[in-house]
Amino acid sequence: MDTKGDVWVVDTGTGRILKFDPEGEFLFGLDTSDEEETKLSEPVGIEVGPDGDVLVADAWNRRVLHLDRNLSYLSEFPVPGWTPDDPNTRPYLLLLPDQTIVLSEPARHRLLHAEASGSILGVLEGIGQTPFANPTGLALDDRGFLYVASSGLNQIVRILVTDIPTPEED
Repeated sequence: MDTKGDVWVVDTGTGRILKFDPEGEFLFGLDTSDEEETKLSEPVGIEVGPDGDVLVADAWNRRVLHLDRNLSYLSEFPVPGWTPDDPNTRPYLLLLPDQTIVLSEPARHRLLHAEASGSILGVLEGIGQTPFANPTGLALDDRGFLYVASSGLNQIVRILVTDIPTPEED
């Protein structure tokens, strides 16, 4: 959902991006099958920033796609840990309030904390002595907690966003 209450959807099966108003009326979409730079292969997550820019977890193309509010291509960055064609490792992304991104890398059992440009700020492989196992779904609450579905352990892990490592803490 964006700041206006519009709902953005990635249609994984068809590789489309769709936008609906708060009442559910279709506004517009992007069929990405025609343009090479925006052609999606197994999109599994979408985030809309406060400026209206759109980030898409394009899983089997192993990238995060950055589009403007009209769904025009702006940039992309690779995520090598996203395993193509593996239905058991659906990656997700989450835009944090500081405009950095948390990316799950299920096959590598970890989370990446990245700048919008794709520069990696930190890697989180678990909490304390408990590693992640196939981390998939990500959610953020209004108190600053990140929730991670560690699906391989049938757990939901709660992490304070300020506890995600950054290079200064390494």
